[in-house]
Amino acid sequence: MARSSDRLVIFDNATGGWGHINVDAFTASDKAVPDTTKEFAFTDGISLGIDLPVRRSGDHHDTPGCWLMGPAGLIELRQGVIRAERHVHMHPRDAAYYGVQPGGRMHLRVVNAACSMVLENLLCRVDAKFKLEVHIDTDEGNACDLPKATLVELFK
Repeated sequence: MARSSDRLVIFDNATGGWGHINVDAFTASDKAVPDTTKEFAFTDGISLGIDLPVRRSGDHHDTPGCWLMGPAGLIELRQGVIRAERHVHMHPRDAAYYGVQPGGRMHLRVVNAACSMVLENLLCRVDAKFKLEVHIDTDEGNACDLPKATLVELFK
């Protein structure tokens, strides 16, 4: 394995009096960050200044990247930042019941006293390991006040 050297430069932009910077717990690795997808709600993208493409979960081709910071540190994602396309996971028995094929489309009606709505064109993801489950983002759930729904119905 060829050796290389990198330089880490730490800046302190403070202009006030005396201070110091504590820096520790560096980890180096020759392993690349795996291709991964990070899914954000629409308003997250607005807050972060990222124009989120709507994609099927896992589809990160030609998508923007970002830096993520959390308790374990900072990581750069060169791509993979998306807003997940609303979709339905279903077992093949459910697909047969609803008369849809993998990759087909359905609609979701959410009824409540204040703000009923229909979410259109949910992607059908069919797999024998799946149970019937709808995936919408937080913004969509909030918009239809999902916790107060009196009826939630899938239909073609």
